[in-house]
Amino acid sequence: MDHDESAAVGPRPLAVRVELPFCPNTCQYCPMPSDIEHALLMGDYCEALRVELAQSAADLGDYRVSSLYLGGGAASFVKVERVCALLGLAREKLAFEPDAEVTLRCLPGYINELKVRDYLRAGVTAVDLDWHMGSLDCFRFTGRASLPEQERASLRAFAHYGLHNVGFELRYGAPGQTLAQWRGVLDEVLGFSPMHVSAVPFEVPEGSV
Repeated sequence: MDHDESAAVGPRPLAVRVELPFCPNTCQYCPMPSDIEHALLMGDYCEALRVELAQSAADLGDYRVSSLYLGGGAASFVKVERVCALLGLAREKLAFEPDAEVTLRCLPGYINELKVRDYLRAGVTAVDLDWHMGSLDCFRFTGRASLPEQERASLRAFAHYGLHNVGFELRYGAPGQTLAQWRGVLDEVLGFSPMHVSAVPFEVPEGSV
């Protein structure tokens, strides 16, 4: 009896990353463009992503999506309708594992309960929150648009709809930040019972200032 080994091989897992390189402001540590000309490209860029996704799906029949990440810049800065349309097309064209994680990178100040509701309906299961440094002085230094209270308001929006799979991206070591302040940020974040925490040093890219 012949045995076809290829027939016994199941679908291969696939991790998908969708880059949305848009942000309302450029922090000193980030090379991401954030001027109005780039923001005006959001619609055309998202439409190009839809075309690429539809064309690529035909070559991915042997794969099952195990995770999908929407980020690069701040996905929550892009119109919620566009983000949900991309997710809808992805689920239409690609096969997803039943427990696939769909993560959205969020920027405080561009999240509210209505947007969280729509994200959940579109299949988002986790968020990666670009948490700053918890200090108003640090916000002023970096040029960040969102304020500490907006970060906490984002958490309340997630909690309202029961979205508890929240990760935090932290920056540390900004000029003037003390060790005690950094410990305070960590203590506060850990008090939220995060699913994961990533911490990277504050660095100004060469030639950006």
